[in-house]
Amino acid sequence: MCPCRQAEWRAIRERASLTWTIVDERTHLSYCLTEQCLIPLGQAAGWEAALVDHHRAVLTALAAKVVGGSHVSRASDENGGTTLSFDVWRGHPHEAEVRQLLAGVRSEVIPLWEKVEAYNREHPTETTCKVNFYCGQHVVQEDGET
Repeated sequence: MCPCRQAEWRAIRERASLTWTIVDERTHLSYCLTEQCLIPLGQAAGWEAALVDHHRAVLTALAAKVVGGSHVSRASDENGGTTLSFDVWRGHPHEAEVRQLLAGVRSEVIPLWEKVEAYNREHPTETTCKVNFYCGQHVVQEDGET
């Protein structure tokens, strides 16, 4: 649930398919619930929800790995993650490739997500297996600025 003021709520409702709304009478904030929320690349509105969703996905994956019994990584893992840090500099032969990892992963994953969503709309089922995939990238410049 994400709180918002009434004017913001009306704008959101026009763009989204929402399940239902709760209004807090004390704060006059509306909370909307939805089964799905897509924040497209380049969209400024909704970044807070995307941040919370990413945080949830990372923590859930970490918890699954901790309580899942196996603390060894395998190539066939469906739960887990990989963290890599690359030391590159201006003119490094792999600088551009490393700095564009996020864009590359997005360009591969987003079309796959769209394809799966389209198929699922045409072939709904009660039984599902939810796979949460997350990725992130943070570049720290040589002078320490991000």
